[in-house]
Amino acid sequence: MSEFCAGVKILLERMKSNPEDFQQHDYDMATNNFIEGRFYDFAKLIGQVVYAGDTERPWPEWHYFTEEERQALIAGFKEMKRTKFDKEIMERVFDERYSMERQREERRERRQSIYAQKAQAAQAFHVAQAQGHTNITQTIQPMQGGGGLMNAMGLGSIFK
Repeated sequence: MSEFCAGVKILLERMKSNPEDFQQHDYDMATNNFIEGRFYDFAKLIGQVVYAGDTERPWPEWHYFTEEERQALIAGFKEMKRTKFDKEIMERVFDERYSMERQREERRERRQSIYAQKAQAAQAFHVAQAQGHTNITQTIQPMQGGGGLMNAMGLGSIFK
């Protein structure tokens, strides 16, 4: 087994100790760009080799590596991705956010919130009607999310 070059050693060690350096992070709304880890460009290049089997054009340095270095980089990249996969699965198993009960509860709460908004709008409509307002559509505030009361009740097209 030949000695690996320093760059390959560093990359292999960083894949183990700092895998976040090889991925995209949050999206920066100010610049409309993703924030990338310091070795994200390398991850894209090694990904071409691993995913597509593209060993012809991955990057110029690829051809300077020994076959052992190439295989070690591929193995290190795959191991890093497998570890990330395992972590994500374990988070989903133990994280309450992903439980079916929690998701059902969130959907129920959203439905109740929408129902409450529509009920408030309907109540405002009836109050305005009872007070004899001639232009009822001006007295009713639009609901959150747009549409207004008339559209919520399916009557929006009547008043166009």
